[in-house]
Amino acid sequence: MAEEPTSDANPDLETAFREYLLTPGEEQLAELAVAAERLIRHFASIYAPGRVTEDVLQAGFEGLLKAVKKYDASRGCTFTTYAGHCIIGEIRHHVRKEASHRRLGCISRLQDRVDQVISEEFSRTGTVPTLSDIALRVNVREEGLIQAMTAGWVSLDEVNLNRIHSKRYESFRLPIED
Repeated sequence: MAEEPTSDANPDLETAFREYLLTPGEEQLAELAVAAERLIRHFASIYAPGRVTEDVLQAGFEGLLKAVKKYDASRGCTFTTYAGHCIIGEIRHHVRKEASHRRLGCISRLQDRVDQVISEEFSRTGTVPTLSDIALRVNVREEGLIQAMTAGWVSLDEVNLNRIHSKRYESFRLPIED
């Protein structure tokens, strides 16, 4: 596997996008992809923890291409923010499509809540919340959150459902009733 380039070798995503707009071409598009790779890998690691495959990364790059085609600067957001939303959307779509075996309803609902928290935080601040921030907002321990996000990628026999518990008691709202 090739060694990852240093951050000095990666152009800024906004700069790479502006250069692509000035002189659109294959070379500038390739530079744009290089600039976005770190962001794509970051989102892939969030939505496919421990299962970042070439297919997941490809879905992220598809999101980048959609962002390039549909970005409208008059809407008041940066290209990076818009591209982030497109990349997340494509990765989430791919992950849902590829989760071929059945998941428990409580796991699916928890995954939806996690997706919502990430989307809200990213929209509000432009950053992705940490695992501990997500766990606090959905009221699940961090180790349980990891188990829940793994469901759909592995057999449910491999998911430790005993780890998915609320951090604080909320009557009739636990992800999995104790």
